[in-house]
Amino acid sequence: EVVKPYGVQILEPQVDDEDVGKVSMLASQLIAAHPDIGAIYCVYGGYEVGPVASVLRESGLVGKVLHIGFDDMPEEIYAMLRGEVDILIAQNAFAQGYYAVWFAYKALVDGVDSLKEFIQNFPENTIYDTGHIVIVPPGNTKLKELVKKYVGDLAPVMTLDEYAKWLDENGIPREWKLPSES
Repeated sequence: EVVKPYGVQILEPQVDDEDVGKVSMLASQLIAAHPDIGAIYCVYGGYEVGPVASVLRESGLVGKVLHIGFDDMPEEIYAMLRGEVDILIAQNAFAQGYYAVWFAYKALVDGVDSLKEFIQNFPENTIYDTGHIVIVPPGNTKLKELVKKYVGDLAPVMTLDEYAKWLDENGIPREWKLPSES
């Protein structure tokens, strides 16, 4: 319903059973069945982004089909740097680790019921959203502003170089380098 006013049709999710070969096959079939496809979203980390990027490259669709990946694994970052991925949605690994330790500490020191103050509908709900960061290619301020327009306050939107700086400033290690760091 949210995308209906924009004339966007969301297709059925493709189940790849975490099989890289199947990812390539499904991406090829999807493109063949929908030659006017505008975007492909890869829900699982690095193992989907690479094969989809290859299919887009072989089909001449890199830069024509918006390619979105989930996570910030090195394979995905390097695919973005090669121009094969347009947007990455990264989990906030720092917050995941921080809050896991902090909630464990609070539960031990103040009792499990103290978590009700922080986790809505606890104990029925035990999920605490640590947020995401939306990443666009380095220097692509036009795409950054467009994404910000739609994401709003749901998540910060950063270029890859801004994201690298944010990770470094917060002491969060990364397993990839920007071209300027080589």
